[in-house]
Amino acid sequence: MNRYYKPNRDSPDESRSDVNGVEIFWIAWKPDASDGLQKQMAVEASRSSLEDAIRQWESKNGVAAVDVKAAKPVPRPYWRSSVRPFLVLTPDEMSDRAYTICWQGVISPVVCTSGAEVCW
Repeated sequence: MNRYYKPNRDSPDESRSDVNGVEIFWIAWKPDASDGLQKQMAVEASRSSLEDAIRQWESKNGVAAVDVKAAKPVPRPYWRSSVRPFLVLTPDEMSDRAYTICWQGVISPVVCTSGAEVCW
């Protein structure tokens, strides 16, 4: 059975589901978003937070060999309930291991959230 882990889900709780024989783990981590004065600073902080969350999860669950792929996250603003489309800063930032979306913040100029799918 393949198992997938996707941080930064809509819910702050860990949940499990079985879809066609594939067990899915959804875990949201705090902080859910990272900010910065410039977009690149916020992207780097968000990706670093995601990598830290994956390492913490690996350690907590005793999993060592994982395959990480970028997965588009849902915006996780901390001062708003949602992010309106005109606030989104395009283009999205993608790498092999993280998909990062950014928007204009209320306090910070730029806020980003990164997502990944982890399979073991």
